[in-house]
Amino acid sequence: MSDPSLREESASRSSQPSVAALDVEHTVEINVRRELLSHPTLQFASLVIRRIDDGVCLEGVLDTNGDTADVCTLARKVAGVEQVLNHLVTHGAEMSQDESAGGVRGVSCR
Repeated sequence: MSDPSLREESASRSSQPSVAALDVEHTVEINVRRELLSHPTLQFASLVIRRIDDGVCLEGVLDTNGDTADVCTLARKVAGVEQVLNHLVTHGAEMSQDESAGGVRGVSCR
């Protein structure tokens, strides 16, 4: 006879979404992350991407040492992204103290 606790554990596992199902639900976020992290001029100390209506919200810290690519333009390359809400904080060696302190953009890229 089988152990009842094993049956409960098995039933519990089957009610949880599979990893493949989660990947499908988060395809847009995964593809935006891939697009941004693969760009040679962008270096993120942290990056969180959340889905919003018609697009994504970007949060985190972008390290910059001069000219960097436009994250909104890059994010919009991904299918399903029309709008980008940029809440990234920029931090860089070449920025003044005032610029780095006020680095939160919090703007909708158009």
